[in-house]
Amino acid sequence: MRVNLGRFRPAIFFQEVGMTRYGKVVLVGAGPGDPELLTLRAVRMIEQADAILFDRLIDPSILNYARPDCVKIFTGKSKGCHSLPQDQINELLFEAACSHKLVCRLKGGDPYIYGRGGEEVEYLHSRGIECDVVPGVTAASGVAASLLLPLTHRDCASSLRFHSAHRKRDEPLADFGDLTTDGMSHVFYMGGTRLKEIRDAFFRFDMGSLCTPVAVVRRGTLPDQSQWVGTLAEIEEHDLDLLPGDPVLVIVGEVVTHSIKAARPVLESISIGRSAV
Repeated sequence: MRVNLGRFRPAIFFQEVGMTRYGKVVLVGAGPGDPELLTLRAVRMIEQADAILFDRLIDPSILNYARPDCVKIFTGKSKGCHSLPQDQINELLFEAACSHKLVCRLKGGDPYIYGRGGEEVEYLHSRGIECDVVPGVTAASGVAASLLLPLTHRDCASSLRFHSAHRKRDEPLADFGDLTTDGMSHVFYMGGTRLKEIRDAFFRFDMGSLCTPVAVVRRGTLPDQSQWVGTLAEIEEHDLDLLPGDPVLVIVGEVVTHSIKAARPVLESISIGRSAV
């Protein structure tokens, strides 16, 4: 059963089809896009769920693991485009838990890495709902693996930092703090519309960082994945066709030069240019 949110009233719906005691909500990480990156535990939770609330970036084939009688509700969250605001999603999860024994909240990537999983669990806990979390392959790991790009490397990166390129209500980018590229890799989630601001943040921290290699990856791990490789100074010259809502990951650091798949001629030219400076 798939619910149309256009005229959907969760309280009435779950009263009519559901139970009276509270069920359990499990936040399940579905990985960065490729259905084959689902964990065994994630598949088991989807198979057992009485209701599934899923986001826009979930591959439709993943829902084939669900039972025929499972209630499937599309929440449609994406940057700047929400079928439901977060507070309504929270309430919808509560309503579902009031009426179903097992509710699966299916989220892209890992629920606890820029997935707002913490907000949802805190809300449900405050309402007396039991929760569990199934971790998923986060976009940084999945995308880097697709490019054979190590995020850490003994020769150039012993540290790794994750950043979100967006804040609540589209607030400006915060101070990222230490943006050193000496021995450190940086990964920016949701960075497609903030490439210039990311570049400028590195420039303010260290003017010399503009020569640092960078990879911009659109729709990572999916069949239509595309990527551009260059330096921070050139980042606005990328040739990717970035559409609104596309998941975009930005990887900054010397590790980019160790990628086996990411535009090898470009990487070689970066290395030559840096050695000539």
